[in-house]
Parts: sequence; C-alpha cells; structure tokens
Amino acid sequence: MPTRPGRDRSPSWCRRVRTVERIYDLRRAGLSASAIARLLDDEGVPHPTKQSKSWHHSHVLAAAQRAEVRRLASA
Repeated sequence: MPTRPGRDRSPSWCRRVRTVERIYDLRRAGLSASAIARLLDDEGVPHPTKQSKSWHHSHVLAAAQRAEVRRLASA
C-alpha cells in the first residue's frame, strides 16, 4: 500500500520518544513550556493523554523532565 506524502509510518512509541526529545531540545533552547505546548498543538502533534484535548505546559514540563532523567541515566 503506498504511503501518503509526509505521513509518519513509524511505531507510536517511536514518535513519542522523538516528541519527548524535541521538547527537551526546545526547553534547552530557551522556549517556555507554554510556548512549546502551543507549538505542538499548532503542528498537530498527538496529545499525551487520551483525556486531554490539547498540550498543556505541565505535559511539556513532565516530558522534559523524563528526557533529562534518561540522559543522565545513560551518561
């Protein structure tokens, strides 16, 4: 079956890992959690929970913290 242009066919866990890493990088670049949440919503990135209707700054902060812990654990 042909894929649509721009469609990400990778597994959902892989997309989540990329999203968390991107959030970490954006935080390190100086963007606020609220700005990142707006950016993810504007780009249509899937929400982190089934109950949420949009990204919230607390989701962004939690994801950035998880990425930091992973980086420290792998160092």
